[in-house]
Amino acid sequence: MAIAQVASSRQLSALVCDWHCVLLTAQLIPGAKVFLLEIPPGFLTDLPIEDQWAIEAAAKRPLEFVGYDDDGRAELEFTNSAGVHHFIYVDQVYVRQVEPS
Repeated sequence: MAIAQVASSRQLSALVCDWHCVLLTAQLIPGAKVFLLEIPPGFLTDLPIEDQWAIEAAAKRPLEFVGYDDDGRAELEFTNSAGVHHFIYVDQVYVRQVEPS
């Protein structure tokens, strides 16, 4: 019985965390400035090195939230130092809105 309670408690904690993440990102409107909390594992795999560098550099500053794609991923937009325009699509758990100052 105790094992079932622990599993239920863990599942509940995971569910609460998931809902918290959804609530934080559900309020995003196009044009909002957001931070990429981390680059998702495997995200840079197979990308050209120039794109990898651009995404790594962009992840250190606020990005523009464009909207959600059909799969619910956050669409983010930025321009790199060479003036190349980029769009990236990441799971909502990796995105947080910049706190207004």
